[in-house]
Amino acid sequence: MLLAPYLEVLVAEMDLEIIRSEDARIETVKPYLNHLNNAYLGFIYTKINLLGKGVNAKIIEALKEWCILQDVFELRLDVYNDNAPAIKEYEKAGFKKHLINIRMIV
Repeated sequence: MLLAPYLEVLVAEMDLEIIRSEDARIETVKPYLNHLNNAYLGFIYTKINLLGKGVNAKIIEALKEWCILQDVFELRLDVYNDNAPAIKEYEKAGFKKHLINIRMIV
């Protein structure tokens, strides 16, 4: 999987410790959208005490550059509604809320 041409995995480390990871996976989108592919961001890990230190922005920027080289111009990800620190970090990187996913537990 790590060598797949549709996947880019980035890891940041500090003092031999992983502090951030994320991947971009190119996906075919629904036929009614105006583009063929987007990149779904996943495999997300951030060491909590490093939020707001710029590591997220560097990882996102590198993934954006990789996506552009793949002719992919939309990035998407899922984040829990009550994860305010993550939402803040992604909004700082340029993401905007787009869909609302609702559920019912029975």
